[in-house]
Amino acid sequence: MLMRLLLLPMLAAADDTVCSFQKQPKIEGLLDLDTSPYTRVKNAHPNHPGGLPQDLWSSPGLGFRQCPTKSSVRTVQLLVRPHSKHSPEAQPKPKCLPKEVLIGDFVGDAYEFSCCDAGEQCGGCRAVKDGACQKCAAGYVMQTIPVLGTSKCFVCDDVPNWHDMHGRSCADLQKLGICSGAWPKEDQDVAFQGVRPSEACCACGGGSIYPTPVYMPLQSKSLHFGQSIDETPSPITAGEQMVAPGCTLASSGLELGTDGRISGEVTMSNQTVIKCSTMSVQDPVRGIVANIDLSVPVSTFSYGEQTVFFKFWGLDSTPSQQIVSPQSKNPTELTSFQLQCDPACPWLSITSKGHLLWNSTDSHVPHGRAGSPVAYWLSNAKTKNHG
Repeated sequence: MLMRLLLLPMLAAADDTVCSFQKQPKIEGLLDLDTSPYTRVKNAHPNHPGGLPQDLWSSPGLGFRQCPTKSSVRTVQLLVRPHSKHSPEAQPKPKCLPKEVLIGDFVGDAYEFSCCDAGEQCGGCRAVKDGACQKCAAGYVMQTIPVLGTSKCFVCDDVPNWHDMHGRSCADLQKLGICSGAWPKEDQDVAFQGVRPSEACCACGGGSIYPTPVYMPLQSKSLHFGQSIDETPSPITAGEQMVAPGCTLASSGLELGTDGRISGEVTMSNQTVIKCSTMSVQDPVRGIVANIDLSVPVSTFSYGEQTVFFKFWGLDSTPSQQIVSPQSKNPTELTSFQLQCDPACPWLSITSKGHLLWNSTDSHVPHGRAGSPVAYWLSNAKTKNHG
């Protein structure tokens, strides 16, 4: 079944291809509009210096184009395919293992997700085969790291408006097969105006290269003493990590792996925040690194996340939470909780055991905009445990 949609754009008449110039009453000594709108007469404007005629467009109303008085309407018919049971449905996102990364690619008319377990090859990639990336995601370019000879996807932009001595752009060099993600042959890597293809073009191993963004799930967590941690960055983009001075991971009982994985058991006793700045070395030859800054609160109990969402309007289907329970190494010791909100939140309550309850039927429940939480307790509410 097809639906018909009519669009009614206003178009000029087909036989009225050129608008005529508006003809004002003839002004002696300025323009001869009977011959040509661009023909100047010999008599100059009396007030114009040098005896030259005024410019055609300097007198209002003399030279603007007159729109046609008649217009025709042309009907454009579009065929719209309605949704049916045979239309491709959005596939649910699979739940990946800790060391896997969620990637996606178009397969026919559908967009399909999969879990990538190829380590560094997953960063910026949309299709992996036999442990190697086959296609980079939009905005990424497959490049071979100089000296090392390994290839992976990088965020890259060509130098704007660059071309070689033959007038060929970066896209031309790629189409001609001169460049395919690595430095071209020496006789092809000739500088023009001081810039070589290997410096200007992403396809030639150059361009402006940026680190692949990395997200560490631990950044949004709230931990409790004695909690076991096993968090992997998404995506894994490096096989080498660097740690800035002042990192408290080790003193908190946690360790950092070469792939960025953080694991261990929180055993800290004299601090309430885990702080650490790490750098994922994505390209050691060209010095491309991604920074991850951690500031994770630690207490005798936590609610898992630094921000608790009871209801969320977004692109992903996030289930509503009616109750959020505290986490602790010894849950039975948690008693006598109280809740203080500023401003007041009558739609939120807490039990003596620390369970946060959302009353979805309360008339004071706020309505959030798309992408915003209905309840955010961490910044506006405080829990007190008198146990």
